[in-house]
Amino acid sequence: SQFLHEELSIRLSHRVFDLLKLPYGLPIVPEIKNVIDLYYNSFERIQNCKKPKTEEDIKEFTDLIEDIKFKHSYLENYISVGLRSISNNPLIDYDIINKELDTFFLSRIGIRTLISQQVEMYKNKNSIIIDCNVSNVIEDAIEEVKIIGELSYNDDIPKINFKKNDIIMPYIPFHLFYIITEVLKNSVVSHNKNNVIDKDIDITTSEGKNDVIIKISDNGMGFSFKKISKVLSYSYSTTPIDICRESVDTSKPIISGFGFGLPMAKL
Repeated sequence: SQFLHEELSIRLSHRVFDLLKLPYGLPIVPEIKNVIDLYYNSFERIQNCKKPKTEEDIKEFTDLIEDIKFKHSYLENYISVGLRSISNNPLIDYDIINKELDTFFLSRIGIRTLISQQVEMYKNKNSIIIDCNVSNVIEDAIEEVKIIGELSYNDDIPKINFKKNDIIMPYIPFHLFYIITEVLKNSVVSHNKNNVIDKDIDITTSEGKNDVIIKISDNGMGFSFKKISKVLSYSYSTTPIDICRESVDTSKPIISGFGFGLPMAKL
């Protein structure tokens, strides 16, 4: 707890500077400015919380950082909306933006991992890194994508096939869940977009001495190899959504369109 009290303050302050360094006037775009303010306020909250020395202090600090993590849950959406506001400018070099955002989001993953570990240790006396059953995570991801897909496409989604294969490895289950969910969502969207929902999506797993391979095979036409850098670019999407700054329709889950799924999965 004492380590995190100092470490999170350092990391949060660095993220404020990362966001302030974004080019093309992005720091003054309302959505990006809101994210900067969120990080600054989180830094201030930790600074105003005394360094933990007692059991009561640890509880107060843990509750605080858990709330900070919750309040930061959807900032990818805000950044995506902010990027859209400058997307029509042909002079923008997205390689610069992508490099800055890779640094920012990699640190964000680290911050959230540290907070999650603290909360899990304090509340459940466990670690977030466990002997992870890969098949169980895949099955959970399939169910999640089915729910989102059926709500988005009125129950009209392709069949997803997966034969369970018990592979156990030390990992953070939610990270694996996120990656598989994002790739699967792309497959479902591509099947729907290309009108091949009658064809199945297949998932297979295999285990070697040094690695675990999860293969997701769809019939959604794919993309050419030369487009990989573009596909892994923040805010790029083959099915962009029209986001209104004043209101976003949340009556249905958004299955795609923010452009952050694959670059975040890559990190």
